[in-house]
Amino acid sequence: MSLSLRLLALLFGLGVAAGSALNLASVWAGGRELALPASFLALALVLLLPALYFARKVSRFARPATRARAKNMTPLFAARILAYAQALALGGAGLTGWQLAVMVYQLGLLPVRGGAEMVWSLLGLLGSALLLGGGLLAEHWCKLPPEDKEGTGLGEPSVSS
Repeated sequence: MSLSLRLLALLFGLGVAAGSALNLASVWAGGRELALPASFLALALVLLLPALYFARKVSRFARPATRARAKNMTPLFAARILAYAQALALGGAGLTGWQLAVMVYQLGLLPVRGGAEMVWSLLGLLGSALLLGGGLLAEHWCKLPPEDKEGTGLGEPSVSS
């Protein structure tokens, strides 16, 4: 099962709406903006790099020609990696929307405050976008090739007329 763009767009929109509403509520109550910290970029990399590594192993395992290089891989483990990659993409979509909403709020304050807050927020946005893009890439690597019904060894069904 692959993620649909409709679901990702919905989560992105929910992230924008929640980020806008909760950020405004926090600021009106006298608190700070609810932006992701700059260290989120490092956390995103810590979450994403193992997913990409194992998704690449799943990609090798899915193809019979490279299956020998994917040691210690089972179909259950491959399904878990796919679920982890999808979770990263879904979480990244929501967090990207959230961070974008906070950055739009901070753009209004840019002439008053300067650009330091925007730089830190940009790093948080980069981290959440990395989660989204890397999760989608890892999910793509976990896809199985099409069935080889004719024994051609190519893994693609031929069109017969």
